[in-house]
Amino acid sequence: ELAKSRAVDPSAFAANPPFFIPAEISSDRVDNYYTVMDADTTLRNFARSMTDGSPLQNSHNKFELPIGQSLEGDVRVLDGGVSVVRGAFYTVPGIKNGKVDTDSFILGVRAVVFTDLSVGFMGGSFHCEICGRNMLTDSQCRHIPGFHYTMGEGQERKQVLSTARIKD
Repeated sequence: ELAKSRAVDPSAFAANPPFFIPAEISSDRVDNYYTVMDADTTLRNFARSMTDGSPLQNSHNKFELPIGQSLEGDVRVLDGGVSVVRGAFYTVPGIKNGKVDTDSFILGVRAVVFTDLSVGFMGGSFHCEICGRNMLTDSQCRHIPGFHYTMGEGQERKQVLSTARIKD
């Protein structure tokens, strides 16, 4: 019903029922870039954007038209304290957008050939989880995400992995 309520012409769904895609789009786990999405700012922003209706792209090419839209998003805390953003997207069969057609996309999702989503984001700040400084603007932070640094003195010395917390 939400997809129909947003449509310019809801009758478009009569011949082409929407295909819904549940997704976990982000979390506050350390990712492949050694960044951590801040649960109180970034994850909440993602959930709000999902609820407002974000485009479903087939890649990071923002110059291509989307192949669907998000319907909802919310932040949940899982057992163990990990925060995740979960939501739903939809697309409609029969759309050809450049090299991508939604019939093939839907089949790929249904057959679990396509399993990954990526959140596009802009802005915000990268806060070093070792020294707390903004990694992009504060020249006093000399830590690089993914590198290990020796911290502490004497018996308390230990190797610490540098990560960046993404805020806003």
